[in-house]
Amino acid sequence: MRKLFKISFVVWSLLISICIGADELPINLEYSDFFEIVRGLEKDTIYITGATRFSHADGKLFADSAIWIKGESIVLKGNVLIQDSLYKLTADKVDYNIISKLSFATGDEVFIISEKDSIKAVGPNAYFSRDSSLFRMRGRPMLTLNYPDTSRLVNINADFIAFESVSEIGYADGNVIIKQMDTEAESERAIMYSDKNILLLLGSAVAKRRESEIIGDTLIFFSDEKELNRLFAQGNAEGHFQEISKEDSTQFDLSDLKAKEIEFNFEYGILDNIKAAGQAYSYYNPATLDSSDIEENHISGDSIRMFLKNEELNSIEVIGGAEGKYLMGEYKYSDSGQYYLEDTVLYASDSIFYLPEDSTISMISNASVNDAKVSLTAATINYNTANQVVTAYDDTTLFNDSTEIYIPVLLKDGTEELLGSYLEYSMDTEKGMIWHSRSEFQDAYYRGKELFREEEDVFYVKNAIYTSCDQDPPHFHFWSYKMKIVKDDRAMARPIVLFIGKIPFPPIPLPYYIFPLKKGRRSGILPFKFGNFNRGGRFIRNVGYYWAASEYWDALASFDYNESYGISYNAALKYNLRYKFSGSISGTINNESYFNGYNQFKRKRWSLKFNHSQTVSPTFSIRANGHFISDKSYYTDYSNDQDDRLNRSLNSQLSFSKRFGNVSLSGQFKHTDEIDKETRTDLLPSLSLSFPSRSIFGTPPKDSEGKSLKKWYHGFYAGYSVNFRNYSQRHTFTVIN
Repeated sequence: MRKLFKISFVVWSLLISICIGADELPINLEYSDFFEIVRGLEKDTIYITGATRFSHADGKLFADSAIWIKGESIVLKGNVLIQDSLYKLTADKVDYNIISKLSFATGDEVFIISEKDSIKAVGPNAYFSRDSSLFRMRGRPMLTLNYPDTSRLVNINADFIAFESVSEIGYADGNVIIKQMDTEAESERAIMYSDKNILLLLGSAVAKRRESEIIGDTLIFFSDEKELNRLFAQGNAEGHFQEISKEDSTQFDLSDLKAKEIEFNFEYGILDNIKAAGQAYSYYNPATLDSSDIEENHISGDSIRMFLKNEELNSIEVIGGAEGKYLMGEYKYSDSGQYYLEDTVLYASDSIFYLPEDSTISMISNASVNDAKVSLTAATINYNTANQVVTAYDDTTLFNDSTEIYIPVLLKDGTEELLGSYLEYSMDTEKGMIWHSRSEFQDAYYRGKELFREEEDVFYVKNAIYTSCDQDPPHFHFWSYKMKIVKDDRAMARPIVLFIGKIPFPPIPLPYYIFPLKKGRRSGILPFKFGNFNRGGRFIRNVGYYWAASEYWDALASFDYNESYGISYNAALKYNLRYKFSGSISGTINNESYFNGYNQFKRKRWSLKFNHSQTVSPTFSIRANGHFISDKSYYTDYSNDQDDRLNRSLNSQLSFSKRFGNVSLSGQFKHTDEIDKETRTDLLPSLSLSFPSRSIFGTPPKDSEGKSLKKWYHGFYAGYSVNFRNYSQRHTFTVIN
């Protein structure tokens, strides 16, 4: 299409030169078989027949016959041939009006050929005006550029073609088709600005090259005299590209691009880069060597830029609300037949860069990657789709303003959370490494300079820190050079040192230590905590040991130290023998020691809870529970449990239940402490005896088929119960229909 913009000039100059008239151009009749002059009052008419040949200037005109009306018109008929040094025209008829200076050429095929400008025009007619510089062709004419060089031919078809030489604007209407080698463009209308080398395709415009195409409401081509420089698709713009894969010549790499506007830029006639703006969307599906494998990459954003090298996609840049979806899938086979296995990875950031050559997606600023198992957020993330490796970085190098929010590397895998400054992770093997890491397991925190994930549930940490304090920096922590963490099992460290603040205690490290992480019942040292109350008192809590003695019982012993109240000793026992009995007992003794002025005061405070449930026999069971404290302010001073602090009434009770056939006997003793009133209430033992309800008139008889013959009076039932606490009786009479 490089000479598309010369069409108008050449065709116009070819056709206008045959507009001859006796008053304008000298014309000579060189030969004819016969001619006849008919004199008129105002005009003479010359009839010429038989191998007619004219000459004018440096050209020749041939026809089977001619009619020349002096000063009005000239008509050439039959095998018309006009030939000079610039062009050649053939037609069945050429009619020129000398007065209006309009020419009209018709025929089965009107041919116009210019060897100088390498142009050929073919159509059923041609209409042109010398004065108004207007040229038209109708009836699906074809213009061919670069004629007769078959390697460079450009063919233009349309229902109608027109050109105005003054404005140097050409028009083509009605199913416009432009072809050159393996390139083809179609539209409803085309406008050519010859002086500016601009071509517009309007209305459902499509440009195709082999298996690729560009679509838009409008396509605008910008070029110079030699080659295309820029192509602009506007309004519902789309680009669909299909290129032969470098891995397998029988396979194709597929990519789609959609936006409100798409700009294609060329260097030396070769596509160099693409810009898409306005709800831009890109789809890329590279060919795979295994036909059962499927790989797709979807990206969208405010704008997308694509860069090419040697006509192959080199990189993609997405800016503004960038997000994407990468799909990997393959067809598997089993005894039940074929099924499709798919893995989807979602990613997003402020901007995205994609390099197809090494299959790397780079996410810049507020980046995130998610699949069915793992969620990763960071300042920057690189995702290599070929080997399924992710690298992530925090924004330490960009974090200069203290008002900004620091974005760390955060990896979530199920219930796990790993924080750090740099991460390498294989989504295929689920192995990885994170620097300056922090993670949490069962209310305990682990930090380290480097954390490696060797297996799914096994982590290795260098320069590790373990603490149950959620402050940063923690009030206390254990430090170890090497630590192995087995998820939901244990953490093994060696050597290990306890730091309170920044001071080691004791100064000599322990050679080896194991922290239990296993969920459920497991003997081991309790996870203790250091900290400060809001009012300033420092504390250490839960220093002790849990003993899972057997499957039937376990025990716990620990102590707490509070700078304001002293030391508290805690103990608890739980037991359970299935179908026999179960229960628990727990208590705390607090040795308070505090100063009031120069006087030291000491006192003991305590709490006790228990419950017991026992099945003595299938018909006899006992229940008991108790709750006691030393004084009314005990929970206010010691408990962090909101229910304990709000509960101002403590209840204890003992009850039993015994059945004798259908008769039941139950009893209860209840004790209540009103904490604020400092009063106690005891309810004397009460007994209750209950007899079941029975039908007054017995059970209904049955017929020979075993069907019940129930009457209306069989619905009367009576029962009886008595309470011996404040002796009372209760009779019940029930009608059941």
